[in-house]
Amino acid sequence: MSGRPKHPPGMRSRSGGMMLLTAIFIMVVLGLLAAFLTESLIGQHARGNLAQLARQADYAAASGVEWGRDRALRGGVCGVGQIQIAGFTVAVSCSAETVTEGAAIYQVYDIAAEARHGSYGNLDFARRSARGQYTNR
Repeated sequence: MSGRPKHPPGMRSRSGGMMLLTAIFIMVVLGLLAAFLTESLIGQHARGNLAQLARQADYAAASGVEWGRDRALRGGVCGVGQIQIAGFTVAVSCSAETVTEGAAIYQVYDIAAEARHGSYGNLDFARRSARGQYTNR
């Protein structure tokens, strides 16, 4: 005869129920951990993409300022314009001021550019601006 206690027919031992509860608890904890890690990795990937878009927006805005400078100094055109650079819409504005210093008369151009990508509120949205002052002297 074995040393195990006898249970009435149809009754289980308490240790079987505890094992089932322990297994369910471990599965829930592992599921939550997997969900957390997945969200964390997706967040890191999105932050990396956003940082790259921000850098590209900086370069697009700087290119817009250079485009405006070239238009003002070489073409004599100072005003509002828009260009497309690698998926970015770059709005460029230029204002000119005439400066007189003694006998010298020259123009000072204030050029601003704003680069945009995507729509506000979306994950692919980026916006940066740049500004520069140039003279034809």
